[in-house]
Amino acid sequence: PVYLRVDHARGVNGAVRHKSPFYHHVLSRGRLLYEDGSNIWASDPAPEDTTPAARAQRQQDQFQVEIAAFMAKQRQFFRQENCRRAGAQLRNSIEAAYHMLLTTLHGHSYPETDIAFLRARAEALIPDLRQPWFHGAESYEAEFDRLRQAHGGTHRFRQYKMSEAEIKRLSLCQKRLLKMADKLCQKKIEGLG
Repeated sequence: PVYLRVDHARGVNGAVRHKSPFYHHVLSRGRLLYEDGSNIWASDPAPEDTTPAARAQRQQDQFQVEIAAFMAKQRQFFRQENCRRAGAQLRNSIEAAYHMLLTTLHGHSYPETDIAFLRARAEALIPDLRQPWFHGAESYEAEFDRLRQAHGGTHRFRQYKMSEAEIKRLSLCQKRLLKMADKLCQKKIEGLG
């Protein structure tokens, strides 16, 4: 027996981002038959009067709400002096920012939660995205790596720690990245209109 399931690109991306068990299984054990390189919004059913720019803006707004929620939790945990959990929320907001960038600029994102993978894909599209991770001559690569480990570390390893100073430095990078991501996405959306 064969089971055929047909979904629109936006539905698939949303299910992957929300870690649907079905799509997780397909992506981890399935086989890619073909890849549609077209714009994610081109095949999305929408009212006739909805423009690609309006659909892209709606998607952008959803990402912004998600990022704002992560940042609110980050501030809450930081006030509670729980740097470990604040670091995890900081990392989640950066992951969402990379998904937003890739979805808006490339037409789709990847079902990945490794922010180093997402960062590499985004920087391949826009090399200027490296700027938030550098300040003067000092590199934040080691701290980015600690931030990358926050995904699994906060849930599995009690010994995983982040300091207040690390959170503050990474928050500056986070703000620069989010500002740049918002500007790039808005420019792309304006180009669609």
